[in-house]
Amino acid sequence: MLTKYFVGNVFFHDTDQQTIAIILNSEINDTEVFYSEIENIVSEVKRELVETINLKVDASGGEPYSNPLELWHSFEQAGHALDNIDNKYSIVWSHNVEVESENYYYPLDLEQKLLNHTKVGDKVQVQKLLDFIYHENFEARSLNSCRNYDVVKELKSTLRKTLPDFQDVENINDNKL
Repeated sequence: MLTKYFVGNVFFHDTDQQTIAIILNSEINDTEVFYSEIENIVSEVKRELVETINLKVDASGGEPYSNPLELWHSFEQAGHALDNIDNKYSIVWSHNVEVESENYYYPLDLEQKLLNHTKVGDKVQVQKLLDFIYHENFEARSLNSCRNYDVVKELKSTLRKTLPDFQDVENINDNKL
């Protein structure tokens, strides 16, 4: 049924038993036009689901990204928006959701991404992730000094997790000399 409404370069993924993620590749450069088009499509899908099988669904969306390696940002944002659903709109966009400013943002999957990219030596992705963490915690939120310290402590903990991998490399290099 979704393929009737979402055409072109579209990828559907069942994230769990109750959630479907839709990744869209659009040629629309104007983000407001893009948002409007998606809102219209989502309204039609929701209407048809209610009329045909009496099923109410919620929809949320993250920001559009041009780099496929940054799609996870949009997925995270959509998940956060889904947690803050507002039934006044056909879809809740992440940029319309108020950012919780009392708690820091450093979920486990973000830490895992940082660890993986660090281990493989992908400096560009590590820098992007660190920039994202900085933006989320020090620009988008108003954290108090204790929460700022907690973010730094979490990052130090992540750094400590990478040390054994790099110590093994140093030991191997030392043994070769």
